[in-house]
Amino acid sequence: MDAIELYQDIIFLGYRLVNLGPLGGLPRGISRLQNKVHLGLAAFLVTFLQGWDGRVAQNDLLAEMLISEARQAFNADLDGRETLLWLLFIGAAASRLWKYPVWVSAAKCTLHSLKVMSWQDAKVLLAAFPWVDAIHDTSGQALWQEANASG
Repeated sequence: MDAIELYQDIIFLGYRLVNLGPLGGLPRGISRLQNKVHLGLAAFLVTFLQGWDGRVAQNDLLAEMLISEARQAFNADLDGRETLLWLLFIGAAASRLWKYPVWVSAAKCTLHSLKVMSWQDAKVLLAAFPWVDAIHDTSGQALWQEANASG
């Protein structure tokens, strides 16, 4: 697959995702877990749409929705907590959210609840979700370091 095909596919997937439910406008009856997956997939796709400088363009609506989701209490089973972990790390890649204290705090609590002790342990969990090392690892490691640096 060449670069043009990749971007066409990403744009098509993004269109399908927004057609399913625009950001902030998912149909009633969507569970909190489904909303997290929807936001995470949107964030995942955004990370591929980089500018000439190699950075992802800031999307304030997506960042605001991700932060709002991180602020909400979420008592979930193991699958739900692992999904939240992915949302936190993919959100950091999409919007540089590792700079926000609420994001770092949510990541720290989620990592602790999952008993994740190293970046490699986190990577094992993240591998079950859409994650591309070459694109997402740098911001993932930045969030990991922030979550482990804060007391």
